[in-house]
Amino acid sequence: MGIKIEIDDKGVKKKLEDIKRNAKKLEGTKTVPFDEIFKTPFMSKYTQYSTFDEMLDDSGLLKKYGDFESIDDNEWDLFIQQNTSFNNWEDMKGEAGKIYYLNQLGL
Repeated sequence: MGIKIEIDDKGVKKKLEDIKRNAKKLEGTKTVPFDEIFKTPFMSKYTQYSTFDEMLDDSGLLKKYGDFESIDDNEWDLFIQQNTSFNNWEDMKGEAGKIYYLNQLGL
């Protein structure tokens, strides 16, 4: 005695095709603006700030160094460690990038 269950996999196949199409769009090296990577939901979940700009302004490092690229890595890592859920900038960027790509894939 057995039970036969039929599953319609059309929805699953469509979702997989959508993911495949979205993955194609993400191929290669891309530059993504900070405001797309560090959106408010990410910032609110992992920091005490609503926006990346708010966090950067509060660090005081932009005033000290003039532009983001000139900020001392050790000082920025210390600020990230003290004001976010991350140990350093690389960890924060990595998590934000992962979330960004999963969203772009439609997952």
